[in-house]
Amino acid sequence: MGWQGPDPSTDFRGDGFISLENLLFCQRLSGLFYILFQGRPTSVAGIRFLELLGEDEMAFDNLFCVAFQMMDVQWLAKRASYMEFNDVLKSTRSQLERELALENVSSIKDLPAYNLLKR
Repeated sequence: MGWQGPDPSTDFRGDGFISLENLLFCQRLSGLFYILFQGRPTSVAGIRFLELLGEDEMAFDNLFCVAFQMMDVQWLAKRASYMEFNDVLKSTRSQLERELALENVSSIKDLPAYNLLKR
């Protein structure tokens, strides 16, 4: 993962506990991508994502940011608590799949939720 030494805890220096929380959150969110695109994709969304990856080396990074923003919007709209994390994650996954399956999507920037990054 790019740690500076054999003990990852030394890389958290100034940011402390919040750095670790962010890392763990990103690990959960990346689980969304694993679930969505594990193995050889058979869904329209998975196939479309692989096509986008082949055309744009930043597709994963951009989609990760879009998914994070989608999740944040849903979290706030639902006034979710920690106990509702899995529900919000599931609805984010569904929205992401729907948007990737749209016919007019030829890049991550074509996703309707991409506008969330422009806030």
